[in-house]
Amino acid sequence: MEEEVPVIRPLNFPPAAPGRGYIIKNGVMVVNLIGRVFVGQYDCPFRAMDSLLSAVNPLPKLIVVDFHAEATSEKVALGRYLDGAKSAWERIERATGAAVTVSENLFAHFSCDVREVPRAFALPEDDLTVRRYEWEHRIMRVELDFTGHIRPQAAYNWLEESVFEASAEAGWPPERRMASGFLILQMRHDTQFFALPEFGERIRIISRLVDTRRFRGTWIQEILSLNQNRVLARDYSTGIFVDIAGRPVTPPPEMMADMQGKTVK
Repeated sequence: MEEEVPVIRPLNFPPAAPGRGYIIKNGVMVVNLIGRVFVGQYDCPFRAMDSLLSAVNPLPKLIVVDFHAEATSEKVALGRYLDGAKSAWERIERATGAAVTVSENLFAHFSCDVREVPRAFALPEDDLTVRRYEWEHRIMRVELDFTGHIRPQAAYNWLEESVFEASAEAGWPPERRMASGFLILQMRHDTQFFALPEFGERIRIISRLVDTRRFRGTWIQEILSLNQNRVLARDYSTGIFVDIAGRPVTPPPEMMADMQGKTVK
């Protein structure tokens, strides 16, 4: 069965785990790894990759490593360790869930060197005059890690989903943006966590688009606990605007105005 179905699981799962951690097809080797920081006590992904590279002979000219990890530091470390790798950027079609590779034209605007720290820029001031959006959610069990705590990516999924809902509420769902010839790609999050919600707890995310530039926009978002009546996190979420080919583009001014609840000048 394992030889017939092209499905793989993390290479650094325990040796007795069913399945395989890599596959070679048409001259390409695809490897799946899982991180350990904030994830679990799996085998070391670095040693697992070393063992694989030593065992496979001859090595394919193209090796794709699919690494699932929580900590940015662990991802960067593996990138440095496997120097020479190149990432493929993808976007997800919300209607179908299909992954679509983004044009390499976008790479020219961002460093492909995993060792380069993202350039800092001044965070925008809050603007209480812009339109306010609210999104609510109940914490689900699948959003917990093996220790029973919220997985960090779950919080960022909430923030992203709340922005999508805000955009749709303002009259600019993904379909309209695509028809207008542009996409919004997440550029960065600057987040301060004060506490994390628990299973079954209800949260509310308040979102405001407080800063708009030629090629990017920044939302200020707060995650509130409805059970505890307190702020759990505050986030500055910055996205960039690109056309279908991946080139930076200025979105229609009416979209920014609609999202901020202002009149186009």
